Amino acid sequence: MDFAFIYTTDTDLSNSYCSYFASSLESAQSSFRTTKSNFTLIYKKLINASNVTSTDFFLKELKQRARIGYSDDEDLIPDDGRDNEYERMYDLCFGISDSQRDLSPEQVAKYEKFGTEVLRRVKWPPFNCTECNEEKASIQARLLYDAIYLYGVALNKTLEKNFTAFRNGRLIKKYTDTTFEGMTGIVQMKNGRRQPFYFVTSRDENGEEITRATISVNGANAVYYPNYSQEATIWWMHGGVRPLDIPICGFTGNECPLTWASLYLAYIIIAIIVLLILLIIAIAFIVYSLRSRA
Repeated sequence: MDFAFIYTTDTDLSNSYCSYFASSLESAQSSFRTTKSNFTLIYKKLINASNVTSTDFFLKELKQRARIGYSDDEDLIPDDGRDNEYERMYDLCFGISDSQRDLSPEQVAKYEKFGTEVLRRVKWPPFNCTECNEEKASIQARLLYDAIYLYGVALNKTLEKNFTAFRNGRLIKKYTDTTFEGMTGIVQMKNGRRQPFYFVTSRDENGEEITRATISVNGANAVYYPNYSQEATIWWMHGGVRPLDIPICGFTGNECPLTWASLYLAYIIIAIIVLLILLIIAIAFIVYSLRSRA
């Protein structure tokens, strides 16, 4: 499967999430070349979304390279009057995220309670942030919570083995191999690294975002777990049929496969001409024979 990756950034490239993601994607693609991977990154471009002319140029160029694209934007412009266009666009998109979007009421209440507690406690010592008046806590707070919790679990296990080993980083890392349900979902650690777990989402016919599948990654291996019984249900916007990776007539529209008539047109014309000649000869012979008898 060929795919493209386009991204924007309005920050320092060295600290940009999208730039980091792009370089990581290239590294993964390089490692895939040594395996039997069906995925190929054929187009990658950093675009300036504020420049309409250049953006249009790159999108037209992209159209001639791939039909599967991943877009990464670091900034959104609210109230730009184009909500209807975005709604139509997102009906055609799939999202891949490390956090679940279609949360249950219980999960929503859990995260809202956590966010409220974060905003309340950040004003306490040692932070003393009396100017922190945000309405919602950042998603980074949930990540930090899980990281500190994991460190606490590993440190406790380390101290149980050796009470003086609280500065032994290797030993602490050894005991990070655990699984727990944190504020960012199920956290599964292996060799000091979190095993990625992704949610594939899209909108249904009612405009509701739902989880279509989950992807569990273990090293270089990934397992896809569909949440549907019929694949046609996730392609409702395409009449229930999965779109082609490469259009039948190619990306330019000039590579349509030849039909039977196109392949053998010359032979058909020659055969017709030969038959006409034979028919004319036959008619002429009959006419000649009839006149000779007369």
